Amino acid sequence: MKFRTWIIIVQLFMIAVLVGVLAADLGETGSDESKHDDILIHFDQKDLNRMKETVQRFSEGKGDNLMLIEPTTDSGRLIHDFYSNGKELHWVKDDTRDAWSSSPGKIEYVCQTIELIETGERFNVELSQCNVQPDGEKINVISFLKERL
Repeated sequence: MKFRTWIIIVQLFMIAVLVGVLAADLGETGSDESKHDDILIHFDQKDLNRMKETVQRFSEGKGDNLMLIEPTTDSGRLIHDFYSNGKELHWVKDDTRDAWSSSPGKIEYVCQTIELIETGERFNVELSQCNVQPDGEKINVISFLKERL
């Protein structure tokens, strides 16, 4: 009887520790909704805010990761991957999944600057100081239409 009581106490202690570890892990990873903040697919106000956060993080020297799945008018979606370490950023445009695409497939830009520029109809994400362009030129990699915001 005394031995059985100790086993029950040890099992309850182990369950309490496991519940504590699980609760701590959930606190770090967040809810299911926040897990999808790194994939932009709607290009709405929420996605624009996340892109603004990405630009701000890069200007502060912090790293970030994003995937943008851009809708197209006449064919499959284009996939953009963005990752940075805060000093340089990599932007990969991947249209290899689009059977009707005439472009070369994956294009990777390695750049030193990213900006979000507001125009009359849209917000443009522009890269500069990249490995594939002359100095001073900017590459417009993606846009957020204001009518969708």
